[in-house]
Amino acid sequence: MFVMSYITTILFFTVQYGFSVDYLTLSLSNLLLLVLPASVLLTALSLWLCLKFKNTLTVYVILAGIWIGYLVLASMTGSPIIAGSSVINETLYQIMLWLDPYSITLIVKEMNNEDWMVNVNLFAIRAAFLIISVFILNMILNREHQQTNEVNNKPKKDVKKMGHTNNNRLFLNFVTLELTKFQLRSLLKNKITIGLLIFWPALIFNEVLSGINYSEPMSVLNPMSLDAVNRFAFDVLPYLGSLILVLWSWQIVKQDEHTKIVELIAASPVKNRQLILSQILTLALMVLILVLFSFISSTVAELIAGSVWQLSPYLISLTLASIPLILLGSIFICFHHIFKSNLIVVGFTAAIFLFKYTPIAQYFGQFLIW
Repeated sequence: MFVMSYITTILFFTVQYGFSVDYLTLSLSNLLLLVLPASVLLTALSLWLCLKFKNTLTVYVILAGIWIGYLVLASMTGSPIIAGSSVINETLYQIMLWLDPYSITLIVKEMNNEDWMVNVNLFAIRAAFLIISVFILNMILNREHQQTNEVNNKPKKDVKKMGHTNNNRLFLNFVTLELTKFQLRSLLKNKITIGLLIFWPALIFNEVLSGINYSEPMSVLNPMSLDAVNRFAFDVLPYLGSLILVLWSWQIVKQDEHTKIVELIAASPVKNRQLILSQILTLALMVLILVLFSFISSTVAELIAGSVWQLSPYLISLTLASIPLILLGSIFICFHHIFKSNLIVVGFTAAIFLFKYTPIAQYFGQFLIW
């Protein structure tokens, strides 16, 4: 697929501008020097994650976290791929000159140099990435060989010896609040949720601190809480929050299957409306936790930036941003209960995102839903 994409690009360039040996040489050198080492490293890392975590969703979340983390670092080192980014720490900038997997930081620094590709640092970085990739692949092969030997030498166990879940209190109290408490506790103990709740404050902190003092050229800006809230409440929080809600709604609905209690709940006197209501309450509480973390991170960033802190912009803006997220999460949960096929749920969820966050809804006119 990669080769086909490259060939297609060359064909389009040739049709538009004619065949050029310089373009072919430059593109090949960029692919071999910049793209190939990073692709090999990410591929090796992905293989290791697939063996480490058997859950596919966990692998996707970790890889997405790595990419978002790179965007955060890029915004802190003045990368042109992030609007409004600036160098906030010279030491971090020097580190990114060496460790940037895509070498964008180094390329931007040397862009006025015609021989920027003839750079010792660049060759050293790419060679280091290839060596790390080989090390990871070797570790994967050794681990697979070790696991194969362990499986072959492992004595058979009695299948009937199964552990018992300590959820007696849940099953003795078939009420909505008890279900909510159980689901919220299970979700907060999930490693993916813990990682998201650790990453989220850092993202909001970076977003607010990097852009709270931004103003148009020749203008003066005295930063206030309203400027801080505007940095995340109406773009980062709705967009990324919606993606996180898709993950959390899936975890909440499917956790009964993962904890092996789905049959017990089905045989219990718990009604469907109690179960759905408890799941919606759990998701609403997670949205409030996300908003609380955003509020704390933004406040800390304001204090560091010397902004004028005010409570009212946070109360108004975060309330307006939270209500649509809770309603959207409720829709996602209802999808899981209405449709048993995960593929249909993904299709309807994708349709919601298309109508809500893309211009496609404009072609259907103004309507209250979108």
